[in-house]
Amino acid sequence: MEQKRAHMSKDIMGYHLIVFDLDGTLYHQRALRIKMAGRLLSHYLFHLNQIKELWILYQFRKVRDRWDEIERSIIANIADDVKVSIVGKNVEIAVYKAF
Repeated sequence: MEQKRAHMSKDIMGYHLIVFDLDGTLYHQRALRIKMAGRLLSHYLFHLNQIKELWILYQFRKVRDRWDEIERSIIANIADDVKVSIVGKNVEIAVYKAF
């Protein structure tokens, strides 16, 4: 059976829309994490001298997975008021604190 391949134009100006997934909502996170874990483990089985990198990745993911919660907590504990505004293509978040 013939395998079909997706075709992407190399001219970026030919696209009407480009989507960047910055928060991980456009893919199946569990499946991707399982696949990445398998690739990482297989890599480090053959590169044991680089195994410390796994600890760095683990610590990064631990902080990143809680970042939104940490950020909300910081703002909630210091802010007297928070204002969010959108002007054109810019989003502005202003945190107010009385001293």
